[in-house]
Amino acid sequence: MKRNVKTALFIILIVFTVILLDSVRALAFDDSPLIKVRKRYDGGALSYKDSGLLVDTFCGVNGKKDTVIKGFEYSISDEET
Repeated sequence: MKRNVKTALFIILIVFTVILLDSVRALAFDDSPLIKVRKRYDGGALSYKDSGLLVDTFCGVNGKKDTVIKGFEYSISDEET
């Protein structure tokens, strides 16, 4: 029984690590996460939004991408800075 519990905990740890590394990579490179759901928008300043498990990536119609941690409010601007 102990071996089954250790194996289950090891698998859960691996899955959590993959999700965490994917989110950190997306934040570091300001890119979309690999594990995502894409929602496309017609019109407005937003072209699409990629929702990962821990981060969201917003892409404007001007090609500007911004990746933020879920739970924070965000609005994409048309201004080039």
